[in-house]
Amino acid sequence: MAEGASDGEADNTSGLQEPTWTRRWERWAHLALVLGGVAVAVAVAWVLGPGAQWWLVHVDGVKVGGNGGLQGKELADALDTIRGRALTMGTGLLAAVAIYYTAGNATSARRTAQAAMEGVEAARRSAEATEAAQLRTFELTQQGQRQSEEAQRRTLALTEQGQRTDRFTAAVAQLGDSSQAVRLGGVHALAGLADDSPTAEFRQTCIDVLCSFLRMPYDSDPGDKPAEGQDPAQHTTALKHYRARREVRHTVIRIIGNHLRDGASVSWQGHDLDFTDVVFDGGDFHGAVFAASNISFRDARFVSGKVNFEGAEFEADAVDFRGARFEGGIVDFSLARFGGGTVLFSLAQIENCVIYFNSARFEGGTVEFNLVGFRGGTVHFNLARFRGGTVKFGGSVFAENGTVNFEEAVFEGSTVSLGGIGLIGGALNFGGAGFEGGTVQFDGARLTSGTVNFEGTTFGNGIVDFSSAGFGGATIEFAGSTGRRPPGLPNDLAPHLS
Repeated sequence: MAEGASDGEADNTSGLQEPTWTRRWERWAHLALVLGGVAVAVAVAWVLGPGAQWWLVHVDGVKVGGNGGLQGKELADALDTIRGRALTMGTGLLAAVAIYYTAGNATSARRTAQAAMEGVEAARRSAEATEAAQLRTFELTQQGQRQSEEAQRRTLALTEQGQRTDRFTAAVAQLGDSSQAVRLGGVHALAGLADDSPTAEFRQTCIDVLCSFLRMPYDSDPGDKPAEGQDPAQHTTALKHYRARREVRHTVIRIIGNHLRDGASVSWQGHDLDFTDVVFDGGDFHGAVFAASNISFRDARFVSGKVNFEGAEFEADAVDFRGARFEGGIVDFSLARFGGGTVLFSLAQIENCVIYFNSARFEGGTVEFNLVGFRGGTVHFNLARFRGGTVKFGGSVFAENGTVNFEEAVFEGSTVSLGGIGLIGGALNFGGAGFEGGTVQFDGARLTSGTVNFEGTTFGNGIVDFSSAGFGGATIEFAGSTGRRPPGLPNDLAPHLS
């Protein structure tokens, strides 16, 4: 490597020395030409003067003066010839010097131009190198900035995640506090966390915790007055505790309902809701849109107050009320729309509760009341429109004044199945209903006692079928009804229908 370096240094030295020797040679050549030019000029000046006769005698060998020598005009002409020759020679030499200087200047100009071009090329390469270095520096700066921003984002995400975890832990702890006021703060904190959640999964977690709070054991209403033998002070304490806790629970239901409505600032539509085993003594779900894959009210208890589903839309795969017990109060589905999926009330017990489906729209899907016990409760489908889908009451029992009203309902395309029901003291009321399409089936029904009322009903293009129904002691009224006579009726029923 040292040897190579020495060679490189020698080459560089030669490259540097060569222009130096050239310049020295040029200076010596210029000096020689100058001196030669001066000498020629002096010689020419001398020949043009007194030296002409010397040149004539000693160089040309011409005799001057005396016998046989040039004299007078001949001598003058000879001297003029000598001077002309000298002048011609001097002029030629001066022209040669001029040509040399011109060539030298041209060479110098060419070298200057070449040096300028080389300078421009060097400047261009330097500019390109500078630009490349700047570009690389910019790229490295951008890369570093991106890495810094990514690191900041990760740090921010971890910080926010840690903050969410801390907030979540604190909110859950508040829900478990003995103070109802602290619990209320925890409810709002969890709702805020759900709204701020960056992912649907974490929002679902917050919703699950709120629903699980509703599933916690809940003491029943102690009533406005002490029970017989109960200490009044103890009753007062129990009543205050009940009302405070009820306020917290109703707040949870209200918050969930608010987030299920169209136009909510943050929508919880599409999230699962698990109200299994929840005790409802009121709650507001009016206008809610149930669109998730799993909405469960299974085995819930509706004991008092009003649970409001007015104007709600049921578009979920399944809304499950199976096994629910409607023991008191009001559950209102008026103006609700059932557009798809399945709403299951099978195996429910309706005792002293009133359920409204007034003016509801059944446009698709299935609503099942199979094997429901109607014992003293009432379900109203007044003014409801059945345009599609299926409503099933298969195997249900209507007893102890349990009633289902379809007054002025319009059946346009749905199938309402009452196959296999048992009417034992209950009532089915279709007064003023219009059967314009679809089917109402009583096949296999056991109409033992109670009332089936079709007063003022219009039997149009729809089908009401009593085939294989068992007519015991139930009262079946067709007064004021018009249209086609339903098949399967005993001969003595509705003879006025065609």
